[in-house]
Amino acid sequence: MSKPAKIVFMPDAILEQIQQIKKQLRLAMNGITSESMQERGLGYRVNYGVALITLRKMAGKYGKNHDLAQKLWLENVRELRILATLIQPVESFTPAMAQEWAADIQQPEMAEQCAMNLFQHLTFAPDLVHDWLKQSEVMLRYIAWQLLARIAVKDFHFKETTLTFVLAEAVKDIQSKQIFLFNGALLGLKRVGANNINLARTILENVGDIPDLELGRKQQILDDLRFEFEYKLQTTL
Repeated sequence: MSKPAKIVFMPDAILEQIQQIKKQLRLAMNGITSESMQERGLGYRVNYGVALITLRKMAGKYGKNHDLAQKLWLENVRELRILATLIQPVESFTPAMAQEWAADIQQPEMAEQCAMNLFQHLTFAPDLVHDWLKQSEVMLRYIAWQLLARIAVKDFHFKETTLTFVLAEAVKDIQSKQIFLFNGALLGLKRVGANNINLARTILENVGDIPDLELGRKQQILDDLRFEFEYKLQTTL
């Protein structure tokens, strides 16, 4: 169930910018794409079906703008929220804001866009991963896996205790019946293990030791992970 819209009073300049953006979105609207997204369960309050490449070009025209980004997010419209993730300055985005935005995300697509466009650039991104993986709410966990996958490829060095925690949580989620959560956890494991031979071995051992995972599915997961790791591990496995 979607949250009721917040009543927000905006300065005239911000309001005018939002009206201009909405006008541009209506001109770029793709009804077929929008309808297809709705049929696949990507339920937004409003969805213009505008392509991501178009949104990136629009964001480039506005530059980084904290006030505009904050108001765009509150609109709860697919395109406006994606634009918000693109124009929100990292420097003024606080941990409290990250928690508020994450709690408001209902679609896997928006989780992916937030992780890619904004969250991965935050200095406190690892703390967000740890915090959200401690939660039981499915979407928060999915955001955490998307974010982990992003920061893991930056040669980020995880503490041993953090890695132990991440592996334990991944083992839970690759057994999930929520396909997007399963995919998120698997992606996180791939990115973490791809940069470290020892970690890759540990990941394979942990997955191989899952007692309740159906044998055929376990083998598919292991094969998928090995395929991802093979460039680093070569023939050592």
